[in-house]
Amino acid sequence: PKVYKDDNYLNDLELKRINLLQSIDKNKIEKNKLYNILTTVKNLYPSFKKSCGGSKCEMASCIKELDLEIKDGSVKLGYSDIEDKLYLSILLSKYQKYKDLDKLLNKYDINDLRYQEFDNKFSGVDKELIDEFYKEKPLKLSYSSVKTYFACPFQYYANRVLRLDEFESTTASRIGKFAHAILEDSYNDDFDFNVSVDKNMNEYSMNFKDKFFFNNMINVVSSLIKFNREHESISTLDKVEREFHITYCGNNYEFEGFIDKLLYAEIDGEIYAAIIDYKTGSDSVSLDNVSDGFHLQLPVYMYLLNKYEAFKGKKINILGIYLQKVNIIALDNSVSVEEQRNKSFRLQGYSNSDRSLLAILDPGYQKSDYIKSMATNKALEFYANSKVISTDEINDLIILVDDLINKASLDIHNAIFDIKPKRIDGVNQSCTFCKYKDLCFVKYDDFIDLEKKPFGKESE
Repeated sequence: PKVYKDDNYLNDLELKRINLLQSIDKNKIEKNKLYNILTTVKNLYPSFKKSCGGSKCEMASCIKELDLEIKDGSVKLGYSDIEDKLYLSILLSKYQKYKDLDKLLNKYDINDLRYQEFDNKFSGVDKELIDEFYKEKPLKLSYSSVKTYFACPFQYYANRVLRLDEFESTTASRIGKFAHAILEDSYNDDFDFNVSVDKNMNEYSMNFKDKFFFNNMINVVSSLIKFNREHESISTLDKVEREFHITYCGNNYEFEGFIDKLLYAEIDGEIYAAIIDYKTGSDSVSLDNVSDGFHLQLPVYMYLLNKYEAFKGKKINILGIYLQKVNIIALDNSVSVEEQRNKSFRLQGYSNSDRSLLAILDPGYQKSDYIKSMATNKALEFYANSKVISTDEINDLIILVDDLINKASLDIHNAIFDIKPKRIDGVNQSCTFCKYKDLCFVKYDDFIDLEKKPFGKESE
């Protein structure tokens, strides 16, 4: 309503003398008009409001003057029958999907909601369509695609068959490519660090943000090259393969992968090799639940090496499978930069428990500054936190990977793309970064619950 003040040409005192309405009279008239509207028009509700500059809610003066009933603003039901049913239906949906039971479902009658349960089960794809899909080009599999399939078959379908995933180049991925490219160049006979930096800076940087992080990465990569050269110079492994591409044609599929670095030597007709994958990120090293299709990356590298045509017919001794972190780290001023970086460069993964084999890679394995947490006691027994793996376990993992790849291929060709995300000890392992939640409408009952299976302690 309009509010009148005593600020006109004629003030209230003068208006009173000539018997005209004063500002106070006009305000009373406006107020009565407002109250008339509030009391005669349906579905109008005066409310509280926050005071200027504060968080305290103040009651409108008309509420008290009109003696209106005050209702708690937190009440969710009771204003509209249709709105109430809609809200109860939402609560019922949450219960159907997540077993999240709201107390309102027990308090109110939900029999007349006309609520219809939906069936989100993927109706499937005709196997003939899948056969036609892979008729011209064979099924191509990789570590990432197999990982996706075992995490959730429907996620694989949306990603690899419908091809809904759009690759988006990010600063993080470009930093990785930049660092990988320089590390690959570092093994060239004519390697010049500055030349390699300039070349790859121009090729991979897309903006000033990239260049800022690339420039911070330069010293990290330079230090890593020095670290690797020092340790590789005392290793028996005298050959290196970079961006090692291996392709294997199986039954109705083609499997391929890239090994960032393979250090190896051929001694008396046998191959001795260590597999190293550079990581510009925070990947954890684990083989837990590997039999369920998780943490397959390092075992896949061993599998690929076992399929390498040039090593066919030769015994392959795998000395270790490792990640090597290439990250910009927060530095501590109390410790030298070189010492901190070298600590972060240590190989993280699993080493062969055969000491004679491990010594070929790292002669100082008893107290290693090349392999993280690798040390032995006076009796030459490995400490509990040293990650070691026997030759028999390596061979078992290679067989396991072969079985898992064949199972994934068979299920894909049979058009098995169910919505089956996995939980390990109650923790969702499949949906966190999935882009297809709006397609599957996953329900509580869709999840497959798995127990945690620490590597080396799995039941038969």
